[in-house]
Amino acid sequence: MLSSCFVVTCVYFFAVLTKKSLTTLLLNLLILIGTNQLTSSVKLLSKIGQYLPTSYFNGVSVSSGRLSFLAKNPQINEAHGIEALIIWTIFFGVAAFSVQYIRQHTRN
Repeated sequence: MLSSCFVVTCVYFFAVLTKKSLTTLLLNLLILIGTNQLTSSVKLLSKIGQYLPTSYFNGVSVSSGRLSFLAKNPQINEAHGIEALIIWTIFFGVAAFSVQYIRQHTRN
């Protein structure tokens, strides 16, 4: 449920930011799917994997500890996942509405 909320706010943020559907689609594919697939294999991403909300899209591998074993990062767990997803969802939501607010008031 939290992953779905994060994906929606992330897509919404980039849609507001770019105002172009193809650019939004490309950015979201790269960011959401790319970081999800590369967390366990890229050393830099595995070090900061507990802070990336895309690390927690596959709940089974997180709750079983498989992802933390593959990434060699024991901090990738359910508790960090809930925290990261909530924080990043709020961040992207506030950022999207801030961009909209700024654009509305600069036009007037």
